Amino acid sequence: MIGCSFTFGEGLPFQLTWPYLISKKFNCSFENLGYPGASISRITRVLTAILPIKKPKRVIILFPTLGRQELFIDAVPTDKSTNYLTVNYTPNYPPSETYFAKVCMDYENSLTSHIDLVDMYKNFHIIKLLADSLDIQLVVSSWDPDVHEKLFDVFDESQISAHFHYLAQDKKSDKARDGMHPGTHPNEVFANGIEYLLNQIKK
Repeated sequence: MIGCSFTFGEGLPFQLTWPYLISKKFNCSFENLGYPGASISRITRVLTAILPIKKPKRVIILFPTLGRQELFIDAVPTDKSTNYLTVNYTPNYPPSETYFAKVCMDYENSLTSHIDLVDMYKNFHIIKLLADSLDIQLVVSSWDPDVHEKLFDVFDESQISAHFHYLAQDKKSDKARDGMHPGTHPNEVFANGIEYLLNQIKK
């Protein structure tokens, strides 16, 4: 299972996250590769590195919103321990560190209106081709309605699970302990949707 903080389970006990709930439903082992603030590009990078080695039976992806990006940058000049770093970029939210903030702002100023969309489709195709080539069952979804709608442009309908419905600004939404991320109910509903899709595939 891979995604951003919604997959990681920010603010929730491990046993209440949707990846854990699915593992219980199907009595299977799993790895939660959720990473808070992850972008579609980061998810793609992690999967291209891990899948050829691990070759799992199934991969379930909950894609984040469009616009986030993982930037590879030169290491801080004073840091001799590494050659490069990765920085999670979110539009209009540059990192607090001056060095990283400048890199992110330079990237933001270089963007054209369609670059994020093109990058997203590129990553969708990479993931689909990789899973197909390794004979790995793929299930995808998103908590962003626009991203979820665009999944149908690339993935087979049988691979697309129901949208993860959650609005942080909705005062009635069931929230985790941090008051911002999904609580137990959205995770349960999403896990049930994954279960339904997988059972339909079996039929």
